[in-house]
Amino acid sequence: MKKLSLVTCTLLTLVAIAAQAHARLKASNPKEGETVMEVPTSISLTFSESARVTAVSIQKDQEAKQTLTAPTTTGEQISIAVPKLSAGSYTLTWRVASTDDNHIMSGELHFKVMPMKMDKPTKE
Repeated sequence: MKKLSLVTCTLLTLVAIAAQAHARLKASNPKEGETVMEVPTSISLTFSESARVTAVSIQKDQEAKQTLTAPTTTGEQISIAVPKLSAGSYTLTWRVASTDDNHIMSGELHFKVMPMKMDKPTKE
């Protein structure tokens, strides 16, 4: 019974280590669910380990997805250039490969763009 417990503990430890070895999204700018007042020209993704983006797209509301050019840089923090965004809800879909083991991870980032309205100048 002790051997079975030791084997079980070892396997669970290895699974936990393997699960932590994949590039997980830790942070982003804009943040998940955030409403931004300034229109971003790029989106920053921060991963738990060094990764490279293999595919990325953006979709506004229910419009068609737009494939973006994946950056060629690798690292824990990756900046993705986005086209000029207008007011609306966006979904950034990404896929990365860990630079350590090439494990593929994917995910989505949801945010809203609500630019501040400029007051019209008053005539005096």
